[in-house]
Amino acid sequence: MAYYLCFNKMLLNEAGKLAEIKGKISDAKAADDLYVLKEVMAGKAACIDIYALDERLRKEYDTIEQLESKESIYAFGDKIVSGSSETEKMILRLQSDRRGILADVLIKHGHMKCAEELYKKIEK
Repeated sequence: MAYYLCFNKMLLNEAGKLAEIKGKISDAKAADDLYVLKEVMAGKAACIDIYALDERLRKEYDTIEQLESKESIYAFGDKIVSGSSETEKMILRLQSDRRGILADVLIKHGHMKCAEELYKKIEK
């Protein structure tokens, strides 16, 4: 029997709502970072240096690396195709950054104990 991992969308949505409420100072920062990521991924923030943004987010949110290490174990999620442009690769990294920020919010609010809980196992 094979198992697949996928993101728990209900938790992701909950994290987004928690960040929007901005109950804590860290939530306000997370909400601002999520907004910037949304604008960049929508192509509305061309003036933002996506490389610097990615670097800053990865320094501020340990959960990004935690999630990526879990993803690499199961080799799922957004896969970088060898023909992808550098910009496309960075957008995939920023999507990973977004999930890491959302996981960070959930952990700070006690909805999860660790970043790995953002995934759920599906039997196929």
